[in-house]
Amino acid sequence: MSLYSRQLHAYAIALENAAPGMLELRPIKKLGLLVFEPDAFRNAPLGPAALLGSMTWIEIPRDDEGFLAFLSEVLDVLESTEPPAGSPTCEWCNYRAKARQTGL
Repeated sequence: MSLYSRQLHAYAIALENAAPGMLELRPIKKLGLLVFEPDAFRNAPLGPAALLGSMTWIEIPRDDEGFLAFLSEVLDVLESTEPPAGSPTCEWCNYRAKARQTGL
């Protein structure tokens, strides 16, 4: 999943399943980012200023099954009475484990 995929999936599912009386949009057929890349700045003396650049659409494939599986993992962690084990590649987890071993 891309960096923004989970966030965009959350928005889509929330909009498709809005609370009664709230704005509901369905179906959400596409997910993506509209990216603005400024490459120039224009400013007129005592006038308006503007950033100029290009706009690009980056489509994010919709994968509700994958997103709901991720949410299930999150719920498992939240409902657990013990914190999850740290990842061996996580510097913070390794620091915390070493600090506990040395009594810091």
